Amino acid sequence: MDRPSGVSAVMEDYLETIYHLVVEEGHARPQKIADRMNVHKSTVTATLRSLTQLKLINYEPYQAVTKTDAGRQLAEGVVGRHDALRVFLHDILGLPSEVAEKSACGMEHAVTADTSRRLADFVDFFHFCHGDDTRWRDCFERFCTQKSETEIPKPPRRQVAASTSGCIVDRCDTEDCPILLATSKKTDGNSNES
Repeated sequence: MDRPSGVSAVMEDYLETIYHLVVEEGHARPQKIADRMNVHKSTVTATLRSLTQLKLINYEPYQAVTKTDAGRQLAEGVVGRHDALRVFLHDILGLPSEVAEKSACGMEHAVTADTSRRLADFVDFFHFCHGDDTRWRDCFERFCTQKSETEIPKPPRRQVAASTSGCIVDRCDTEDCPILLATSKKTDGNSNES
């Protein structure tokens, strides 16, 4: 679910925190929300009142916070976008867990539900086609390292081959990655032009 008008990124963070507290502890109380978000309890109270006015939560002072159906759907959407981004950043781009987590927190508010679903589908597709084979990641890491050190020419279109999983993929072995071979030849002063 995309963010409705009147709901800020901060409000989405509160709904996400409430969601996680309910999953972990069975309920969400204002003090726990304040502790988790590292904010003052009065800030939490003001935001909870705003979320109540938007009919996203049910809140009464000194009571546990509950989500309305609309609040639950919005919270699940935020959590889904966050998870899709975190997994993409970590599993596909190879970023460290902490960096992927922090980046996903910032990006989750700007990504639409459709984009998030496509990212999640891409991650699933990639894992289906590559399984536990991490040679592609080694190739990508070398590509990123060499790209930062030299200018890499745009690679030509390459043929793709059917994999044993039935997907059409273009595997990039670390020993003979065409992109990296072209780069290393260029950095060695060799040219593949006649």
